[in-house]
Amino acid sequence: MNIEEVSILKAIVHDQKQELERLQKSEETLSHENQKLFEQNEKMKKFITDKHPELLNSNHGVKAEMEEEALEMEPSESNTEELAGQLLKALRENPGMTTLQISKHLRIESKACSTILYLLRKQGVIKSSGQKRGTRYSLA
Repeated sequence: MNIEEVSILKAIVHDQKQELERLQKSEETLSHENQKLFEQNEKMKKFITDKHPELLNSNHGVKAEMEEEALEMEPSESNTEELAGQLLKALRENPGMTTLQISKHLRIESKACSTILYLLRKQGVIKSSGQKRGTRYSLA
């Protein structure tokens, strides 16, 4: 090994040491920040538990709103015909919609939408083109 090669290797080792030090400092900083976030989270939990215990009840807060919204999206047997009518109207206005687009438009679960689409296709009222998630529906 000549002097030039040794100098190059020393420079590489020096650069690698500096990078290692930088990474170690970054890791320490992240660890410290994670600890601060954990402590803030614990303080928030305690505050909510102490000051607003009603938010922890499943009948209140975001969880309850999400459950209510999910119930609104589920069709009952009594409104299947009404949903079929709404579905046909949506396809009349927007032919070529997918199951997901129709279910969002009608605010129902995609499984219920698929059932109604199946029944309407079986009756020959609508037709489909494409496959799987790319299936699009229109009036027959």
